[in-house]
Amino acid sequence: MYTKYAERQRWKWEVIDSHPTGWAVSRKSSCWCRAAGVERLKYERGVHRVQRVPATESSGRIHTSTVTVAVLRRRRTWT
Repeated sequence: MYTKYAERQRWKWEVIDSHPTGWAVSRKSSCWCRAAGVERLKYERGVHRVQRVPATESSGRIHTSTVTVAVLRRRRTWT
């Protein structure tokens, strides 16, 4: 969901765990992002709803998907 945004920000984005379904989507994914400015995502938590009309939909019905986002912040450790 945030990969295009991360690409535009020139952040390095890595998928560390993914559970794909039989379709072209994932049921669960975990990503790692470390970059300057990534703290902008700290309020991006909760359930997000995405509505779209697929190109293959001839009658114009809207398909709705949801995603739950949790942003975890790792604290720096000083040695």
